[in-house]
Amino acid sequence: MRKFWFLLWFDWALFVSVSSLLLTSAVDGMLVFIIYFLKDMPALNGVTLSALGDIWIFWFGIIWSGMLLLSIFVSMKRFFNRCFD
Repeated sequence: MRKFWFLLWFDWALFVSVSSLLLTSAVDGMLVFIIYFLKDMPALNGVTLSALGDIWIFWFGIIWSGMLLLSIFVSMKRFFNRCFD
C-alpha cells in the first residue's frame, strides 16, 4: 500500500512540475517576444540579448507562480479520474 501512495504522489508532483515549467516557458517566451517586437526589433547584439535575458528572468518567477496554481487546479481533474493499479 505504501508504494501505491508514493506512486500516486510522484505522478501528481511530476505532472504539476513539468506542466507548470512548460507553460511558464511558453508564456514567458511570448511575453519577451512581444516586448522585443514592440521595441521595433532592434539588432540582436550583446546588449539586446542581455536585456531580453533580464526580462525573461524577471517575469519567470512571477509567471511561474501563476502557472503553478493553474497546473495544480488542472491536475485535480486528472488526479481524481485516473486509475492507479
